[in-house]
Amino acid sequence: MHLVFLNQYYPPDVAPTGVMLEGVVQGLVREGHEVTVICAAGGYAGGGGNVEHRTSNVERRTSNVGHRTSDIEHRRGDVQEPEATADSPPIQNSKSKIQNPSPHIIRIGATRFGRGSFAGKLMDYLSYYIGVAWVLGTMRRKPDRIVALTTPPYLSVLARAFSRLRGADHAHWVMDLYPDVMAAHGMLGETSASYRFLAGLTRWGFNGKRRAAVLTLGPDMAERVGRYLGTSNIERRTSDVEHRTSDVEHRTSDVGGMAMEGEGQGVSNPQASSPGSRLPSIQWVPLWGTSNFELRTSNLERRREEREEQSGADARLQVSAVALRRQRGWADEDLVVMYSGNMGLGHRFGEILAAARELAELSERDQDGRSRAGGRISPEKDGGGRVRFVFYGGGRRRSEVLEFANGSPGCAVEVHDYAPAEILAAHLRSADVHLASLDPEWTGTMVPSKLQGGFMAGRPVVFIGSAASSIGRWVRESGGGRVVGPGDVAGLLAALAELGDAEIRGACGRAAQAYGAVHFDEATNVARAAAILCGGRCHPAAPGDG
Repeated sequence: MHLVFLNQYYPPDVAPTGVMLEGVVQGLVREGHEVTVICAAGGYAGGGGNVEHRTSNVERRTSNVGHRTSDIEHRRGDVQEPEATADSPPIQNSKSKIQNPSPHIIRIGATRFGRGSFAGKLMDYLSYYIGVAWVLGTMRRKPDRIVALTTPPYLSVLARAFSRLRGADHAHWVMDLYPDVMAAHGMLGETSASYRFLAGLTRWGFNGKRRAAVLTLGPDMAERVGRYLGTSNIERRTSDVEHRTSDVEHRTSDVGGMAMEGEGQGVSNPQASSPGSRLPSIQWVPLWGTSNFELRTSNLERRREEREEQSGADARLQVSAVALRRQRGWADEDLVVMYSGNMGLGHRFGEILAAARELAELSERDQDGRSRAGGRISPEKDGGGRVRFVFYGGGRRRSEVLEFANGSPGCAVEVHDYAPAEILAAHLRSADVHLASLDPEWTGTMVPSKLQGGFMAGRPVVFIGSAASSIGRWVRESGGGRVVGPGDVAGLLAALAELGDAEIRGACGRAAQAYGAVHFDEATNVARAAAILCGGRCHPAAPGDG
């Protein structure tokens, strides 16, 4: 099967969407599929594809890092991606003929203004759209399926249009849902003519008789996408937790609820479909964690690492969580509460900063720092440490957090750049508690992956947002953290007070890691995503289908 993927970014460009796509593409290639990726020549960080992107959500596997999974082995040092043109033939990927097959990468010479300005970003989008249309219309090897991601928005429209022109079908991997994101940000009113027009484009792009699959990142996004597809009854089954919303019933399954089951155009387990049958309309697979190699380390190796950390072995301390805490000036007794990753427009920081301010004020009233007032956590732990709020990353709202930290020297708030990818696992483990947040208005428009990083590191996560969101559901199901409602500063302080207890914190961390190993495992979820995107109807649609 020849699959053509559309996404503005692909490695060595540094965007997280491209990094996630790379794993799926490599998995499909190793299964014997022919894969073409149409991407831009770079520009995510404003300087093209060779800018180092340090993110707490995505661990880049480079040629000097062996990346092994149970189903997919990807060694970038062994595989050269061919730079190609639209006229060059794709590589015939057959596991029996080629030991290290490669995808066919077409890099469009789009503009590269980057994300520094809105006008520059729009120009990058427009030039990429034009390039995609040209390549799809002129490429010699006819695609069997065109798979659109959502960077830039409305690639779904091109996928549907050109699937008809080329006699293919189309599928969609939704990572950001437009125009819902724009409405959540306040750029468009949901009753405005602009919103209705853009919503109509989304509906048209996702629908049609040629649609093979729509893959989303979580149940809340699947529900929201279902509105565009006319689907309301969506079921999810997992092991022993039952959630009900107004019109959606969620049940867990022993496979961890990676796919959803329903009726009509709803969502169901792909394994329930007969061979060659069309997959259901909407399915969801969470993005994967970034610290899986920590889970794969044997108990013996972990014990050796702990002994080396305690004995001060310099070589190991350079990349250990213990070493990072010492290098960063955090005492063993400190409760380090970390927000690591993008500080974007959809995230909430007011509760976190208000909690830091309240702890600072409490410290002024209680100089010995050992009291607990009204069930709230003390700014200093009983063992002599203190509560630290540390932020690592970038994004549109980073300046707000930095301004607070600079203007409130009495608050224990630190702001840093992204942690280097090569120490990402130790960086995530250096915290005692992780923070994640999402404004309820953004629920279902995107599903941030900060939870995965914290869980895979074996640390509890406090989520500030809607309990009905994907993240809220996963935190509650796992027992690996706490969910705090928007605006509930007292609730956040109470959650941190509870997790300040080492025994409770350890139990939550173990629950988080166990849940992450099942639900956010990279090999499993990459394989699931690949199976959904290439599954269903594996032959071109009839000429009259739309």
